[in-house]
Amino acid sequence: MADECADCSNQAQLSICIRYCYTENDAWYVTEDFCGFVELVKTNAETISTCILNKLREWGFDLTRLRAQGYDGCSTMTGEVSGVKTRITQELSNAKYFVHCRSHCLNLVVVNSCQSVAVVRNFRENHMVYQCVQ
Repeated sequence: MADECADCSNQAQLSICIRYCYTENDAWYVTEDFCGFVELVKTNAETISTCILNKLREWGFDLTRLRAQGYDGCSTMTGEVSGVKTRITQELSNAKYFVHCRSHCLNLVVVNSCQSVAVVRNFRENHMVYQCVQ
C-alpha cells in the first residue's frame, strides 16, 4: 500500500505500508506495518513505481510473493495504460490484484455529500477565499 502527499514544506512524500499474513500456533493472522516515508523527486507513475519496487527490495522483501497493491484512485496510481499499478503488474505478474483504499473512497463520499448541504458548501467556499487572501 502506498500513498503520496506533499508535506508542510511542499516536498512530495510517499508512504509505504505492507499487509501480510502469517501463522502462529496453527492460527492465521493478517497485519499491516508501516515501512517508511520516501521523498519523491517527481510524482509521475514511472518514478513512484520505481521508488516502491526499489525500496521494497532495499528493505529485503521477496517481491515474488507480492500479490496485491493498494492505492488511492487517482490516475497516476491506478491508470490502466501506464499507472503505478500497471507498471508494477508488468514487472511482477503475481501482483495483479488491486484494492482501492477504503479511506479514500469514504473521503470521496463525504466530500460529494457535503456539496449538497448549503451550510457546509458555503463554509468551504468562504474558507477557500480566506486562504487566497491570507
